[in-house]
Amino acid sequence: MFGNYRHSLANVLMLTAFGGALAPCVAQDVGTKDPARWYAEDATPQARYQTSAKEAHAAYQEALKDCRQMKGSERAACLKEAHANLQADLADAKRKLGH
Repeated sequence: MFGNYRHSLANVLMLTAFGGALAPCVAQDVGTKDPARWYAEDATPQARYQTSAKEAHAAYQEALKDCRQMKGSERAACLKEAHANLQADLADAKRKLGH
């Protein structure tokens, strides 16, 4: 069920990490008026950790929203898996912070 969740989160993290340099060009082409901070690169390990943690929590909230639509044991299993994924994503972010 959440196999695609992990794959999607990995894609989001990768695009965040590698796409930061291209983002101002994209925003300029589209003509949006997004705040400049949205396109600022995470220059420090701590900033990258904070971004990863924020994304992990956002993904967790989305998973909770999906789980709440389920019933009974399916819902309980979904909530447990969502929490396990959050813990794994946070542990991964912390591990990357140490390197």
